[in-house]
Amino acid sequence: MIKELIKVLDQRYSRPSNWMGAMTGKVIKAPPELTIELHSGLKIYGKKLLTDVETRAEYQREFKIKADISKQNMTVDKSDMTEVNNHKHQLLSWGGTGTIEASGTITWTNDLIVGDMVLMLPTNKNEKFYLIGKVKEG
Repeated sequence: MIKELIKVLDQRYSRPSNWMGAMTGKVIKAPPELTIELHSGLKIYGKKLLTDVETRAEYQREFKIKADISKQNMTVDKSDMTEVNNHKHQLLSWGGTGTIEASGTITWTNDLIVGDMVLMLPTNKNEKFYLIGKVKEG
């Protein structure tokens, strides 16, 4: 009975023998016509290619941050001071301690470019390829 269960599970969940596994590829055409060439020479593009949104320009993500100000160094290029009795002082720099809270949206401004190395993962039947992210050696 255990042998039969193992056989059923193996048939149901094992990878096909032609599954390629994770691999690297190189960007040979930049977006919007993104094309990846695998080391085997196979070119992946169009609907066969599924990309990680964080590897693409114009991707937006909201953020919120709370932090202590441990160091500050700012030079003021321009300032408007209140004039009292025809007497003004130019503000050259400022500093302080405390905390900062901010929230907003980060927009990625860079995209994949020709020559970038990327991590690719095929579906079980090699019908589509997931571009997991940009990678580098070392």
